[in-house]
Amino acid sequence: MINKKLEMVFSLSIFFLLIPFLVQGAPPVASWWGTVEIDGNSTTDGAIVEAFINSIVKGTTTVGAYTSGHYLLDVACTEGQNVTIKVYGIETKQSGQICSQGTSTELNLTMNKTANGVICTYAGGCTSGFCVDGYCCNEACDGTNEACNVTGSEGTCTSTATTTATTVAPSGGGAGAGAPSVVSETKTISSINAGETGTFTYTKSGTLGVQEIYVEVKSAVISAQIKIEESSKPSGATEAIATEKGSVYKYIKITKTNIDDADIDKVKIKFKVPKSWVDDNGIDPDNVALSRYTNGKWDKLPTTKLLEDTEYYYYEAESPGLSVFAIIGEKISVTTTIAATVATTTKTTVVTTTVSVTTTTPAMPLEIPTVENWMIIGITVVVISLIVIIIFLLAHRHPTLVKPPVPR
Repeated sequence: MINKKLEMVFSLSIFFLLIPFLVQGAPPVASWWGTVEIDGNSTTDGAIVEAFINSIVKGTTTVGAYTSGHYLLDVACTEGQNVTIKVYGIETKQSGQICSQGTSTELNLTMNKTANGVICTYAGGCTSGFCVDGYCCNEACDGTNEACNVTGSEGTCTSTATTTATTVAPSGGGAGAGAPSVVSETKTISSINAGETGTFTYTKSGTLGVQEIYVEVKSAVISAQIKIEESSKPSGATEAIATEKGSVYKYIKITKTNIDDADIDKVKIKFKVPKSWVDDNGIDPDNVALSRYTNGKWDKLPTTKLLEDTEYYYYEAESPGLSVFAIIGEKISVTTTIAATVATTTKTTVVTTTVSVTTTTPAMPLEIPTVENWMIIGITVVVISLIVIIIFLLAHRHPTLVKPPVPR
């Protein structure tokens, strides 16, 4: 009987030891947390914090997402890998970190915004507050025939009206005068090894919409080239989204050179959409997507909303290949509430119920439990469990073990 009870105690101890891990799950591979200071200002809620490994984004968060004034960044990385942490796409004084699996590190970040003419990813990283055509710009530069990446004038909004081309038609033909040039950008990577991902970064995202293209290849490629250019709806194609359902922000054509379809495993396209376009067209920012035209029809691609800043929403879509794409947005759905009316021969009664909803934002603890913390918690649970079990066994001893009373 004693042996069976000991076996039960041992089994229950193992069970309670595993409870914290079964409930909580495995901790992040590596995480960093702390405050962010930008140009000496510590009020930075909404600032975008990213982790890069080999120039590829491996983790993204925003300050204040967990608790005001703090960020928490989880990164999937291999032990000993170099991790670069950036704020608004700009390296901080504490950017260079080393991956240590299963750890949580306090890291307070400090960053200074960049001046006009410096390459940028987010408007929040520019002193002017404008990131246009891939450069910090002196103004919004959103007028017709304006650009902030004109060679020699990067960072200054410059008129591009003089870049229009005039074509002199042959004798007897029509004229093509005044046809505007098509904006395009081409990037080349010297080589991508089999199983690796090549990152193509574009500076004209303000015009083309696309910031980066990640191409994972099955076999090695040499002098891989990807070109993005402004486009229009393909001839004979329907609209990428029905007018009553939403709007098309932009059509773009993406072509490749020295990369065969068979070489591509998958493609990820990172793009951005102006908040002004979203608001003007009544678009739901959570229902913006990239749609690909292939085999005579539009295929809506899996699209994830990443972040937002004062000017743009940022997204990433996964595609099996490259061709013509459309950035589309669905309109905000309008929910119509109909009050139920009960009619009788004498009167009509309308019943209205008002529900009050309170949202509470959980506060982030100043210390995030690590593997060692969970071991301590598990051991504590086991000790407490053993005490409870021993008390239980003593209180329910077998009757044969109790000495019977002596008769008088």
